[in-house]
Amino acid sequence: MENVAIKYPDSQQDTSDNLYETTDKTIPSGEEFFEMLQHQLREIARMTIINTIQDEFETFLGAAPYQRSDDQADSRNGFRYRHFETRFGIIKDIAIPTSRNGRFFPTMFTR
Repeated sequence: MENVAIKYPDSQQDTSDNLYETTDKTIPSGEEFFEMLQHQLREIARMTIINTIQDEFETFLGAAPYQRSDDQADSRNGFRYRHFETRFGIIKDIAIPTSRNGRFFPTMFTR
Protein backbone atom coordinates (compact mmCIF):
# COMPACT_ATOMS: atom_id res chain seq x y z
CA MET A 1 0.00 0.00 0.00
CA GLU A 2 1.10 3.48 -0.76
CA ASN A 3 1.86 5.88 2.07
CA VAL A 4 -0.81 8.60 2.16
CA ALA A 5 1.59 11.15 3.67
CA ILE A 6 3.90 10.79 0.67
CA LYS A 7 1.07 11.07 -1.83
CA TYR A 8 -0.48 14.12 -0.10
CA PRO A 9 2.40 15.93 1.65
CA ASP A 10 0.33 19.08 2.36
CA SER A 11 -2.14 17.08 4.46
CA GLN A 12 0.39 16.78 7.29
CA GLN A 13 0.86 20.54 7.76
CA ASP A 14 -0.20 22.24 10.97
CA THR A 15 -3.46 24.08 10.26
CA SER A 16 -4.49 24.96 13.81
CA ASP A 17 -4.19 28.74 13.26
CA ASN A 18 -6.17 28.52 10.02
CA LEU A 19 -8.88 26.48 11.77
CA TYR A 20 -9.65 29.27 14.25
CA GLU A 21 -9.82 31.88 11.51
CA THR A 22 -12.41 29.99 9.45
CA THR A 23 -14.44 28.96 12.51
CA ASP A 24 -14.87 32.55 13.71
CA LYS A 25 -16.34 33.56 10.36
CA THR A 26 -18.99 30.82 10.24
CA ILE A 27 -20.33 30.87 13.81
CA PRO A 28 -23.05 33.52 14.26
CA SER A 29 -23.23 35.69 17.34
CA GLY A 30 -25.59 34.81 20.17
CA GLU A 31 -28.42 37.04 18.95
CA GLU A 32 -28.08 35.89 15.34
CA PHE A 33 -28.00 32.26 16.46
CA PHE A 34 -31.24 32.57 18.44
CA GLU A 35 -32.88 34.45 15.57
CA MET A 36 -31.92 31.63 13.19
CA LEU A 37 -33.18 29.07 15.71
CA GLN A 38 -36.53 30.86 16.07
CA HIS A 39 -36.87 31.02 12.29
CA GLN A 40 -36.24 27.27 12.00
CA LEU A 41 -38.73 26.52 14.79
CA ARG A 42 -41.36 28.70 13.08
CA GLU A 43 -40.82 26.80 9.82
CA ILE A 44 -41.11 23.42 11.57
CA ALA A 45 -44.27 24.59 13.36
CA ARG A 46 -45.65 25.95 10.05
CA MET A 47 -45.11 22.66 8.24
CA THR A 48 -46.63 20.69 11.13
CA ILE A 49 -49.71 22.94 11.21
CA ILE A 50 -50.18 22.74 7.43
CA ASN A 51 -49.82 18.93 7.40
CA THR A 52 -52.27 18.59 10.29
CA ILE A 53 -54.83 20.79 8.57
CA GLN A 54 -54.42 18.89 5.28
CA ASP A 55 -54.94 15.54 7.03
CA GLU A 56 -58.02 16.87 8.83
CA PHE A 57 -59.43 18.23 5.55
CA GLU A 58 -58.91 14.89 3.79
CA THR A 59 -60.78 13.17 6.62
CA PHE A 60 -63.55 15.78 6.39
CA LEU A 61 -63.96 15.28 2.64
CA GLY A 62 -63.46 11.54 2.60
CA ALA A 63 -61.03 11.73 -0.33
CA ALA A 64 -57.45 12.75 -1.02
CA PRO A 65 -56.60 15.44 -3.61
CA TYR A 66 -57.53 14.40 -7.18
CA GLN A 67 -59.34 11.36 -5.83
CA ARG A 68 -63.05 10.66 -6.32
CA SER A 69 -65.12 8.66 -3.88
CA ASP A 70 -68.78 7.69 -3.64
CA ASP A 71 -68.91 8.67 0.01
CA GLN A 72 -67.22 12.04 -0.58
CA ALA A 73 -69.01 14.61 1.57
CA ASP A 74 -67.94 17.76 -0.28
CA SER A 75 -65.37 18.98 -2.81
CA ARG A 76 -62.31 21.21 -2.63
CA ASN A 77 -62.61 24.89 -3.44
CA GLY A 78 -59.20 26.55 -3.03
CA PHE A 79 -57.51 28.02 0.04
CA ARG A 80 -57.73 30.98 2.36
CA TYR A 81 -54.70 32.23 4.23
CA ARG A 82 -54.46 33.00 7.93
CA HIS A 83 -51.76 34.03 10.39
CA PHE A 84 -51.16 31.98 13.52
CA GLU A 85 -49.53 33.37 16.65
CA THR A 86 -47.23 31.02 18.57
CA ARG A 87 -44.65 31.50 21.27
CA PHE A 88 -42.01 31.39 18.50
CA GLY A 89 -43.63 34.38 16.81
CA ILE A 90 -46.30 34.89 14.19
CA ILE A 91 -46.47 32.24 11.50
CA LYS A 92 -47.76 33.91 8.36
CA ASP A 93 -49.78 32.64 5.43
CA ILE A 94 -50.97 29.26 6.61
CA ALA A 95 -53.07 27.82 3.77
CA ILE A 96 -56.43 26.64 5.06
CA PRO A 97 -58.33 24.61 2.47
CA THR A 98 -61.93 25.53 1.76
CA SER A 99 -64.75 23.24 0.74
CA ARG A 100 -67.44 23.97 -1.84
CA ASN A 101 -70.16 24.19 0.82
CA GLY A 102 -67.89 26.16 3.18
CA ARG A 103 -68.48 23.99 6.22
CA PHE A 104 -64.83 23.08 6.98
CA PHE A 105 -62.95 24.86 9.76
CA PRO A 106 -59.79 23.37 11.37
CA THR A 107 -60.17 22.29 14.98
CA MET A 108 -56.85 23.86 16.02
CA PHE A 109 -58.24 27.35 15.35
CA THR A 110 -61.09 29.02 17.16
CA ARG A 111 -63.71 31.05 15.37
